[in-house]
Amino acid sequence: MYNNRFIYFTFCFLCAIALSLTGCKSVGDRNFQTKVKEDPRWQIEAIAPDLTLYSFVGQYYAPYDAHQTVRVLAMPKNSQKLRLALLDILPQDSLSQAVTVDPSIIAAVNGTYFEKSLTKGSSTAYLKINNTLIDSVEVDQQNQFYWKHEGALFFSQDQMRIARGTNATYGQAEEANIMSGSPILIENGHPVGATFVKTPDRDLTRLHYEDPERHQGVRHPRTALALTSTHILLVAVDGRSTVAAGMSAKELTLFLQHYFPVEDALNLDGGGSTTMWVDVEQLPNAKQLPNAHGVLNYPSDNRKEDHLGQRQLRNAIVIKKVK
Repeated sequence: MYNNRFIYFTFCFLCAIALSLTGCKSVGDRNFQTKVKEDPRWQIEAIAPDLTLYSFVGQYYAPYDAHQTVRVLAMPKNSQKLRLALLDILPQDSLSQAVTVDPSIIAAVNGTYFEKSLTKGSSTAYLKINNTLIDSVEVDQQNQFYWKHEGALFFSQDQMRIARGTNATYGQAEEANIMSGSPILIENGHPVGATFVKTPDRDLTRLHYEDPERHQGVRHPRTALALTSTHILLVAVDGRSTVAAGMSAKELTLFLQHYFPVEDALNLDGGGSTTMWVDVEQLPNAKQLPNAHGVLNYPSDNRKEDHLGQRQLRNAIVIKKVK
């Protein structure tokens, strides 16, 4: 009996050491099943405890007959080490500079639409941070930008959701943090973003640039936030280059649904705004990643295939270390 107990406890001790050496993945991580591991074009890197980077970089993607570059940051919803937050950037600044205001920020993507310079100062988005209202939708239903708040990310300390809404319903919501966006890509597991564009077969480039059919029906760099049952995904799709064609809303919807068990997803501002940043100084496992000032993707405002084409942003979604 003594020998059996000794063998049992020795085995448990060795298992504990093995788990610590392999990063001791949480239950949430073990339950996060993706098809990424089945596709050798993806690279998977644990860049921090509870933070994983999935990279599909410059690879040919047959279903779209194009090269695509996609990066996804994944963190467990129940992480005790990290938390999601929204960042108000005033005055506007590049993402890599804006995040320096808070040393607890270790990763970020750009946030939602901000077009006041095109709307005579009227807001096209709803943004509330820590119960402080930053912006509410001010354009009317006839405005060409009105479609840009179809859904929103809502979260407080103990809950998170993506839901369809209006400026009025966002104002009534109890969550401390709300960021609107459009279109909703996935809703309760349904790929609604695949049918957001109603007339995809016509020449969409003949429409006004801000027409929702063109805006979401042609390929652009894109940023999105997606929720699975266990994880939060921050998504950056590069575009406008020879190694990254970009995606339409339909293509991004189907891409996410193919590779990740997404329940809900929301499209955010994209184009030249699409930026993904990580703190390569604080995260030793991220230092070897190609980057400039922590920017992992290729922002397209300079029309070059490098990391230097950042646009000045007005808001962002950030991941913070829990103090």
